[in-house]
Amino acid sequence: MAGCANSTDLPRSRTSISPGPSASTPKQHEIGQSLGLQAADDIALVVDAIASEEALATFGATAATIHPQLSAVLDLVRTRGRAHASLLREALVDFEAPHAGQPAVIPRTPRATYSKLISLLTDAEEQRLADCLASESGLLARVFASMSASHAAAAAQLVTTSSGPIP
Repeated sequence: MAGCANSTDLPRSRTSISPGPSASTPKQHEIGQSLGLQAADDIALVVDAIASEEALATFGATAATIHPQLSAVLDLVRTRGRAHASLLREALVDFEAPHAGQPAVIPRTPRATYSKLISLLTDAEEQRLADCLASESGLLARVFASMSASHAAAAAQLVTTSSGPIP
C-alpha cells in the first residue's frame, strides 16, 4: 500500500527513516476509488478512520516543530497518517469527510513525546484492526488491515529503538 512500509523497510535508527512512496501515487488513487463504499457502516468507519489518521499526522507535524530532534520519526508518522487519510478520502466519492480535528497536545520533553507517539501508534493499530473486523467490504477490510500492520510495525520499531539515548 502506498505510504506504508513493510518490516524490511523499517528504519534501523531514529535518524534514517524513509516515508515510502508519496501519498499521491497512482496505485493509492486507484485503490481509494475502487473501494466503492456502499454500506453506511463502512462509510462511518472510513470517516472515523480519516479523523484518526489525520490526528496522528497532526501530532507528528506539531511535535516535530516543538521537538526538532525527533523530526525524522515524527515526519514519518505525519507522512503515513496523511497517506492513509488521503487513500480513505478517495473512497468517499459522494461524501465529505471532516477536515478539522482536535489540536495535538504535545508533551514537554522529547522522551515523553516519543512515549506518547508509541502509545498513539498502538492505539491506531488497534483502531484500524477493529475497523478491519467491522468492515462489510472485503477490500476495505484489507486496506484497514494494512494500515493496522503499518502502525504496528512503526510502534514496534520505536519500542526497539527507544532503548537508546533519547534527547
